[in-house]
Amino acid sequence: MRRPSRASCGLHSRGGKLAKNRAPTYPTVAISADGSKAVAASANTLRIWNLSDGTTRPMAPQAGPVQDVSINQDGSLVGVVAGDDMSVIRVADGAVMFSASFTQQTNSPQQGTVRT
Repeated sequence: MRRPSRASCGLHSRGGKLAKNRAPTYPTVAISADGSKAVAASANTLRIWNLSDGTTRPMAPQAGPVQDVSINQDGSLVGVVAGDDMSVIRVADGAVMFSASFTQQTNSPQQGTVRT
């Protein structure tokens, strides 16, 4: 996935809508290259925003604290690194398309599953 622009910013969900001008609560944020979607992570929680109308929805909780997120150019796939796990999630339905677990000692994949 191409690395989108990233920033720590104040994205908040209030009643399912994007709220602006508040203190930051999501330290890990990625925005799709086409500007249509943003994904944000805090602790083990992911949220996806539709930036054209400001709506937001949660994505599947992660097994560990989220360390990094990325989103592809059209906003259809989200990459997540959480703890020792890495996954790629399809935004449309939240399906996990790929997952792998890494160990601290070797940084090599211990298991991986690809779904189509």
